[in-house]
Amino acid sequence: MSVMAFLPTILQAQGTIAQAAGVLSALAVVANAAGNLGGGALIARGTKPRRLIAMACVLMIVAAAGIFLQQLPATPRYVLVVILSAAGGLIPASVFALLPRAVFARGTTGRATGGGPAAGGFQVSALVLVPCGTAGFFAARGLRRVS
Repeated sequence: MSVMAFLPTILQAQGTIAQAAGVLSALAVVANAAGNLGGGALIARGTKPRRLIAMACVLMIVAAAGIFLQQLPATPRYVLVVILSAAGGLIPASVFALLPRAVFARGTTGRATGGGPAAGGFQVSALVLVPCGTAGFFAARGLRRVS
């Protein structure tokens, strides 16, 4: 996540113009969504989630090691960022596929994911999401001075 957060800044420091840095950063984030969707498709076709998790971890190790190698030119480092992001997307799909098998009793999946019945039902989530969304809205309005 920290790689994605700082990617626009890193790209601009390497000479990429701001608009291109934004587009390249967005593409790297989209790679994560593609990895998640691809992971779901692979699981639906019979790939074991544990294998996807292991493969994702190996890919992320290799990509992370290369991303920060100053000796590598910018383009291969960016490709490694995209690989890191896509590989990271395989993990949520795999974890959610395993979750129903890993919980102790039927009906406890909601609690295992940190919501649902453990919090008084999914509708209780609004008690957190609405105030956070409202705070974010007013914080964004406060950015008027700098943007």
